[in-house]
Amino acid sequence: MRLKSTARRLLTSFCMPVLVALIYWLSETEWIEKDLNSHTELLI
Repeated sequence: MRLKSTARRLLTSFCMPVLVALIYWLSETEWIEKDLNSHTELLI
C-alpha cells in the first residue's frame, strides 16, 4: 500500500512540471493556438 502512494506521488511530481511545460510550450506556439481557435470556432 505504501508503494502505491509513493508511486502516485512520484508520478504527480513528474507529471505536473511536464504538463505545465507542455501547456506553456503550446501557448508559445502560434500555429497550434490558431488551430485551437479554429476548432473552438467550429464547436461554437
